[in-house]
Amino acid sequence: MENVKLRRLIFFALCCDLGLISKRLIAPVSNLITDSLHIPGGIGTSFSLMFLVLAAALLPRFGCGMLMGAVQSLLALALGMTGSMGALSPIGYIVPGLTVDIVLFLSGKLKIR
Repeated sequence: MENVKLRRLIFFALCCDLGLISKRLIAPVSNLITDSLHIPGGIGTSFSLMFLVLAAALLPRFGCGMLMGAVQSLLALALGMTGSMGALSPIGYIVPGLTVDIVLFLSGKLKIR
């Protein structure tokens, strides 16, 4: 990542922060809706991961999503936003980041994008 400009790195850091902040803002509203309709949740987490996908799509290099997931998981641990997973919450951020990398890599190879 030697050619990545500072402006882009700052945008990626903001994506990590926005993912965690939006999860906190969206979670109460989504819990009201999902609890009243008796459907499984996960809407707040999907908002958090949306910024991870956005950042990985803007820097089309393999490993960017996983790196962003690692940074987001460290921020979540530092801010005490681990949820029910506790100390294993980095897995919940790194594995989706790796999945995003694999999907973007395969879509680039298969010319789907």
